Amino acid sequence: MTFYPTAMLREIHGEDGKASRLTRMLELEDEVYQQASGILRAALDFCHVTPNQTEPPPEWVKDLGLEAAKQRLEVAKQGWAPKSLTASGIDLAKSMVIGISRARRHSAANAIGPREVNAKIALPAPTSAGMPGAPEYPSKEVE
Repeated sequence: MTFYPTAMLREIHGEDGKASRLTRMLELEDEVYQQASGILRAALDFCHVTPNQTEPPPEWVKDLGLEAAKQRLEVAKQGWAPKSLTASGIDLAKSMVIGISRARRHSAANAIGPREVNAKIALPAPTSAGMPGAPEYPSKEVE
């Protein structure tokens, strides 16, 4: 057990502090993931709107409210635009979802334990005909 002389150092470096920081980081990660997923979900709703539509569909207004439905409509209309003209926020949301998903998959794979490789390697013995050892070169004595 490590000794920390002040309360602040105990809080920063102690096990309770590490656990609470990790918990908070995971909460923030999940919050960012949910927000980015929501943006992507809204962008994928482009098939429910037309590119020149000005009012959100009535079911969106009923489910989300007028302001949220208008925001979702604007994001969904970006789905009709070419990639070069779309808002960078959609691309950022896509990158965030991909990155967090990969990190979660990687941490889950590492939590299981080391991976086993099922391979058989056969090397010839060092003195066999396939690998005779160090080469011997002829030498001649010169006077």
